[in-house]
Amino acid sequence: MRRRLALVSVTCAVAVLAACSGGGQPPPAASVAEGDELVALAQQEGQVVWYTGNLQPSIDAVQKEFEATYGIEVQVPERLSSAALAQRIDADVRATDVIGADVITTADAALVDSLRAEDYTTALSPEMFPDLPADFMQGDAGVGCSVVVPVIGYNKAALGDLTVDSWDDLLDPRLSGRIMVNDPRNSGAWAQLLATVLADPRLGESYLHKLRAQDYQPVASSLVGAEQLGAGQGDVLVAGTPAQFARPGEDIATWFPTDPAPITVTPCALTSGSAHPNAGKLFLQWLMTPEGQAAANNPDYLASPLESVPGATVQLPDDYVKAPPPAEVEAALPAVLQSLGFS
Repeated sequence: MRRRLALVSVTCAVAVLAACSGGGQPPPAASVAEGDELVALAQQEGQVVWYTGNLQPSIDAVQKEFEATYGIEVQVPERLSSAALAQRIDADVRATDVIGADVITTADAALVDSLRAEDYTTALSPEMFPDLPADFMQGDAGVGCSVVVPVIGYNKAALGDLTVDSWDDLLDPRLSGRIMVNDPRNSGAWAQLLATVLADPRLGESYLHKLRAQDYQPVASSLVGAEQLGAGQGDVLVAGTPAQFARPGEDIATWFPTDPAPITVTPCALTSGSAHPNAGKLFLQWLMTPEGQAAANNPDYLASPLESVPGATVQLPDDYVKAPPPAEVEAALPAVLQSLGFS
């Protein structure tokens, strides 16, 4: 029996209390080199189960395109936030010692590393994803299937002649008490963003101390912050996604940070011991093609790690900086919280 799973996460820590052996093992997944044989084996399995927090339009598009291409049904039992997905996996493992999905997509990169360390996912290799830059492999644990390019949102009417087009602009004394900052304890994405700032040689810990001195307002999430920005309860939000600020009729503008230009990567992983190993592998490989990326990534707020994706509108910055590895983000979080004065 494998060791019990320790779900280590920036956003939640779920202890696996017990694990028991599952039933018979499914057939091993075919190798990538087998090509047509993989498709045939996947079609025999007939379906793939996907745990994901993608927005429903993206889920619908993926289901439609993959089923049309291969005749294989994509089952998504429910949309799951990062915390809910970890809890769902915990329940699966306690019940059967395997994850109930064939493929998982989560913003919690630390969870993906933890699953791989406990052999609840299958090792991935760059050869499986020939179009993917190597920088978007999360070791052998995950593959970067979506990229969030964070933006700073601000109310142009409220700021008047003030501008927000640099990190230093956020330290303007005139913005004291008018800035909102997402609580990084509630989201792996925003923990990654602030860990990137902490690690930057120009900004670093001193910058976070200066931001704290701006008497900012903490907010639970970017969604809450965007709503408060639109309601005039704050004038600047650090940070959100482009779609969260795209509200018709509101005088909200965005700045894509540069120097550094942080990005956060959402990894996908292939589970081990699943019921549909070949369909899972085929699905994950298809997801990392231009066609799969176009279906999975909402063009209003997500970018793709691939160079060319039909219909993509959010482009990776030329000077993008990936967040530190999950273990480093987790290690940096106490310093981020202390520097910003989160209690």
